[in-house]
Amino acid sequence: MDEHTTQLITTCETFLQRSKAELREITADRRVVEWAKVNLHKYSALLTILQVPPTLQLSRDRFVKKYGILSKQLDRLENDIGNLRADFHLNSVPSTEAKGHAAALATGFHALTEDYQEFVADCQQLREAHTRIHASLNVETLLPLARSMSGKTPAFDLGYQLYCFVADQESSVVNGNTKSMSYYFSEANKLDGLLDNITLQGIPALAMTVIKERIKSARQAIVVIKDCLDIISENLAVEMNHLETIRGQLAQLTDYPLPKLLPTIEIETEALFKCVLRFHFKAYSMDKIYAIEELLELIRLLQRTIKTTLNEALKTETATSGSPLHTPTAAAAGADAFLHGAKGFWRGIMLLFSLILGRQGFNMVQFQETLREAIQSCDIFYGDSSTDVAALEKFIDTKLQAYERPFPHAELFGLMKKCLYDYGTAVEAFFRTVNVEIPTPPKGCTTVSLEKLIRQIRSNSEKLLK
Repeated sequence: MDEHTTQLITTCETFLQRSKAELREITADRRVVEWAKVNLHKYSALLTILQVPPTLQLSRDRFVKKYGILSKQLDRLENDIGNLRADFHLNSVPSTEAKGHAAALATGFHALTEDYQEFVADCQQLREAHTRIHASLNVETLLPLARSMSGKTPAFDLGYQLYCFVADQESSVVNGNTKSMSYYFSEANKLDGLLDNITLQGIPALAMTVIKERIKSARQAIVVIKDCLDIISENLAVEMNHLETIRGQLAQLTDYPLPKLLPTIEIETEALFKCVLRFHFKAYSMDKIYAIEELLELIRLLQRTIKTTLNEALKTETATSGSPLHTPTAAAAGADAFLHGAKGFWRGIMLLFSLILGRQGFNMVQFQETLREAIQSCDIFYGDSSTDVAALEKFIDTKLQAYERPFPHAELFGLMKKCLYDYGTAVEAFFRTVNVEIPTPPKGCTTVSLEKLIRQIRSNSEKLLK
């Protein structure tokens, strides 16, 4: 037997052994053989949703048709190889005839190789489709199929939006911008941190106290937002539990054979469809979600405005001589009141008597500086509780401890208290002069004062829990 013929027979034998081993594996591979019992036409819609390629029908049909044929062809190839080896070994046929048999074997071998490679590719596609279906046994993958069952009704879409909101899932079924509950919690906490960390350099402490009171309103609104989110979650707990039951049932289908799995998936999808519709009956929660989004946007706007526009405007105003927010101007006005008006005349007389009696004199410039320092450092302006009142009185007493009692301490006490009140009131009035633009859907905006923005935040937060 010549070398060429020997190599040919060896190549055929190698292909034969590998192919028969692969056929045995295919016979034992449920991912392939289960497709033979599946009515692909009946489940075409389901398979499309599960992203099974449409060429699967052709691959399955070729697999069913070629499996038996290839088995017989491999058996025949095995017999032909055995006979050819025997002929060469026994020299039972002339050499020329044996070579002809070898050439015929080569031709059949090449034809079988091409068919077999196509068969293996078909089997691989069946395996991948089987794996894809089992990987799709989850709520998120089956939701598009559930929606197709609904005829894309608004009721399902609204229920789905609520599900996505509570389940922290991105909406892949309904076109929209509904965000998840965790997003709103995250945004609320982020804004709370930004508001808590606002520091405006070069702003008197008393002005900052007024600003922090406005910030406090926004932070209280954030608390309301998070409370509202908790309530929405609690109201949808039954629906979420029902959905988790479906999720658990899907997880138990992994060992189902395809002929049983596909109809079961349809049953579970119908249950999922009904479950999403149950979310629709709690659709009133969507109004709360939209209100939360609007309120968060107002708080974002407030935070940005305080950090930028208000900060720059206050710096300019507090540095402008003659402005009610210019601390030297405010302090001068407070100090001048000591000797002006009806009470000023009386204080002048009292001051004269004090000097005659050899008591401490009164230095107007020194008192003015004391008032300026008080405005710069006082962080008490709001609150009428006994604790708040006592804290303010202690602050003023500390500033005036160098002055004799009862006069002029008592008079200066009242003047300092009024000066602090006037300055804080001026800061409040300044909020009404700073304008912001509130976005007004769909594309417009409304210009309002910063003070009105704060009132709107308070109002919206009060409505949120009603």
